[in-house]
Amino acid sequence: MNTHDDHDLLDDDSDSIKSTKYRLDQTGKNENARRRAVQKLGSEDIANEYSEKFNALSRSIKDPEFVVADEMIKDLLMKDFSQNEIRQLLHVGCGRIIRVEKEYKLGIKPTAEEVAAKEATRTAPWGGKKAKEKRARTTTSALEAQYSRLEVLNMKSLKSLHLMLRDRRTPHAQFKHFADRLMRILAEESLASCAMEYATVWTPTGAEYSGMVPTNNVCAVSIIRAGDALLDAVLHCVPSIAVGTSLTRHLFLAYHIEGKILIQRNENTIEKSPILFYSKLPPRIAGYGRVLLVDPMLATGGSAKLAIQTLINAGVEEQNIVFANVVACPHGIHAVFEEFPHIKIVTSALDPDLNEYKYIVPGLGDYGDRYYNTLL
Repeated sequence: MNTHDDHDLLDDDSDSIKSTKYRLDQTGKNENARRRAVQKLGSEDIANEYSEKFNALSRSIKDPEFVVADEMIKDLLMKDFSQNEIRQLLHVGCGRIIRVEKEYKLGIKPTAEEVAAKEATRTAPWGGKKAKEKRARTTTSALEAQYSRLEVLNMKSLKSLHLMLRDRRTPHAQFKHFADRLMRILAEESLASCAMEYATVWTPTGAEYSGMVPTNNVCAVSIIRAGDALLDAVLHCVPSIAVGTSLTRHLFLAYHIEGKILIQRNENTIEKSPILFYSKLPPRIAGYGRVLLVDPMLATGGSAKLAIQTLINAGVEEQNIVFANVVACPHGIHAVFEEFPHIKIVTSALDPDLNEYKYIVPGLGDYGDRYYNTLL
């Protein structure tokens, strides 16, 4: 660049100022910023002269808008202005981001985690031992509040027996022993929920004593084969009770033999819905005050609903049916009460869920196979 020409350009205000407007920003007013821009022209002397010229121009113009004739100078100033603006935006923006992140970590996040933790202890399907126990109590309480005709037994003796039954290492003899004990308790409580009447007896000392006994107007119906084990416990409690049998099995073919119907259950369906194929009920079952339906497991509710419908078809009123089982799950509870809201359900345990094979989880496996020792 010709130094002489540059000096002429600086001295000639008429040649250096034209009609193009440019707003002088804070960055443009900064002498150091202008000096850096002019230094790019390649001469320290020219830079100083440019700086003095701009200072004089800034003092003489009240309006911060001025005109630059030389396109190269305008481009240099614009680049310097843009770069400073970008640096300023980055600095301010990063500071804002850091401030927001700090507020989030110190205030918002801990509050949200505290609320989430409270809710997680109620609904999350995982957790420690205490969380699982609390979740089980919450589920039981919620279901009992939702269904007034649901009774979940809560006894320490049952918890101990359930522990032995659920242990997969428990041998058959011990499983049957503990199962019989548990089913006897369940049978007593189920009969107590049926019709009761006052009775008076004389003791050996000649004194009179009044109490309550189940009425003889009770019929027990089992869903075999596993239900027969629970039926035996009922018979031990009330030997004179009338007995009926409702049969459901997992067959692949349907037969019609001498008026008795064998019906298959479709194993290809996801629900694996059982279908009744045989039933033999006591005569005039509709005349009994209570019908006690027994089956150890209430999983999907398919077998229970089928048996209940069979009883209703035989003339039994829905509100007179009491369904007793060892282990139930919410899925089966909802399914039964949705279709038959007036029956009563008595269970010794309520487990949270079903697995993909429609087994209750944690459950205790196939009750019939373990009780009758028919595991493969």
